[in-house]
Amino acid sequence: MNQTGIIDQFVVRYFGKQPAEEELRTTLKSYLSIRALTKGEYLVQEGSTHHYGYFLVRGTVRSFYLKDGTEVNTWFAFGGEIVGSFQNYLGKPSRETLQAIEVSEVIAIDLAGIKAWANTELRVSNFMREVIEEYTLFLEEKLLALQMDATERYRYLIEREPEVVQKVSLTYIASYLGISRETLSRIRAKFVL
Repeated sequence: MNQTGIIDQFVVRYFGKQPAEEELRTTLKSYLSIRALTKGEYLVQEGSTHHYGYFLVRGTVRSFYLKDGTEVNTWFAFGGEIVGSFQNYLGKPSRETLQAIEVSEVIAIDLAGIKAWANTELRVSNFMREVIEEYTLFLEEKLLALQMDATERYRYLIEREPEVVQKVSLTYIASYLGISRETLSRIRAKFVL
């Protein structure tokens, strides 16, 4: 699909298809651009201020931060999800790094432009609210998972996010769960039996 088609799908998904919406869609498109990512490419780097949020069209992105020189994975995203650093949304340096872990394609969303437009356009403000609500639910799920032991966290992961287990390396999954790779291997063995 060409770039215009990808952006059109995104706009229709979030803002509808009515002919009366044409001006809204045209303005929205001016804040969007397509970006192809190679495996290993960074979208956002920890400590940097970044001016875009992203809609992941296809591929996989991970988020991590460095703790004593070790990468700690915090989430994974797949096609059809919005990704970015909430710190960047607030105009602050990111606390995390976002990296494509396979060839990916994103729609880059100009945060400053969208935020300013949301002050005058209710439908855009509602879109921003919906994204923030999704992010809040995601954080609530993460907090719930923190109260589980390692086996429960793995079970929760395979039940709620099976794509992670299918597409993400065991090293990254172990980091995400806060356990060693060896412990993850022992836990996974219990689920195979």
